[in-house]
Amino acid sequence: MRNFWSILALILTIIGGINWLIVGIFRFNVVDWAFAFAPWIASIIYILVGLAAIYLICWLAVGSENRRKNNRQMA
Repeated sequence: MRNFWSILALILTIIGGINWLIVGIFRFNVVDWAFAFAPWIASIIYILVGLAAIYLICWLAVGSENRRKNNRQMA
């Protein structure tokens, strides 16, 4: 997890998750509110958060495969 991209993806995914939590509870979208002056920036942020989530899914899949390989070698 010391990889810069993994850390950045994790931060973006957490921010996106917190935004959805606030939308679900309070019906208030922080990203749209913060970038109301330029809605295209909000769209870019949503795209980045989605790409970060896809990256983390792949990161988890590769990590679990590496753990399985290591466990087989130790046995």
